[in-house]
Amino acid sequence: MYKDPIDDDVISYKYAPFYFVCDAKNVINIDSGDAHGIFTSGMTECVSLGIFVKESNEVKRLSLIHLPGGITSNTLDSPLGKKVIAAMVANAPEGAEIEAVIGFSSLHYPNGLFDDEEILDVLDKHLFELGFQLTRLELFAGNGRNLDESGFSFGINFNGKYGEFVNCHGLLAKGSLNFKEVYVDYSEMPKNRSQLAYLLNWARLRGDNKRWDELQNDLHRLEKIHFDKNFSRLKEMSFKLAKEDIPLENPAQLKDMLLRAREGENREVWEQIKTAIAQEIEQCTDKSTAVENYKSLLKLLFDKASSNQYHESFFSRTVQPGESKPWRQVEKYDSAAENASGAQESTSIDSDSADSGLPTTPKGLR
Repeated sequence: MYKDPIDDDVISYKYAPFYFVCDAKNVINIDSGDAHGIFTSGMTECVSLGIFVKESNEVKRLSLIHLPGGITSNTLDSPLGKKVIAAMVANAPEGAEIEAVIGFSSLHYPNGLFDDEEILDVLDKHLFELGFQLTRLELFAGNGRNLDESGFSFGINFNGKYGEFVNCHGLLAKGSLNFKEVYVDYSEMPKNRSQLAYLLNWARLRGDNKRWDELQNDLHRLEKIHFDKNFSRLKEMSFKLAKEDIPLENPAQLKDMLLRAREGENREVWEQIKTAIAQEIEQCTDKSTAVENYKSLLKLLFDKASSNQYHESFFSRTVQPGESKPWRQVEKYDSAAENASGAQESTSIDSDSADSGLPTTPKGLR
């Protein structure tokens, strides 16, 4: 069954590395304040096991592990397998519901997993013994939808979405040997259409004309090499961000774009995105709910304080009115309770990394 890939930027995700030996210490657990999701890459015979920890149908925690050599019911039922399962639900709320998903390469496992029913039984049994209920186990097969157009890359996020993770290297990722190799380097030469598209978008978010021009030369080079591919969309891509290029329905991607603009000190795109968010809120019927969904984005700061952190200061409030203008425009729609807690939240709403909390999919929008 076709499933849309996860097209989010790695800047807001944690990476679950590959290790040659399976160990419970390899499990990556996060809550919504750590990142928007987890991804892993470089898989052929390896598989990934992901878990959504839910309360009242809301995802509270995520867990993912890259399992070397595949998965069977016997490995999960072993002492090591039990430790891995226990590590994946560590710090989960008591009595939480668990949804699990196993991702694997469709090329290496063309007929799926041979003992999926037994895997379900083992997971259900061990989670029950730990005080949790397994409500669903999904299997996902895919291949090649990443920036290498090869291998299998997989991710899960707090929107409850799972699938192939697009914006990373595929088979070139070497996991624990050098985890940074999973990330595409800004200066590297694109080898295919997918890498070129990713780097072009990155360059325009940063406002980097020099890099954009270099990539235009790469476009002509790749078009000659991959003559069977259609490059028309990339040739028509504008350096200036258009309104339709701003995904207002996806706050996670909006934050990725803001962080990339800030990374390149591109105040024009930064203000363009924030202004578009404020205008969207103004057009919503339920403005209070819309403000709640977008507030953390509007309160992100462009300039660092003297402490080298992005904390609000008197200077940013008075001398740089453009920084907070979109927020002041819609702050009146914020509830009284939210205003009362605003000062307390201001020290944690942003960070130098991309690991601060993300809003969920907007509710109450047109």
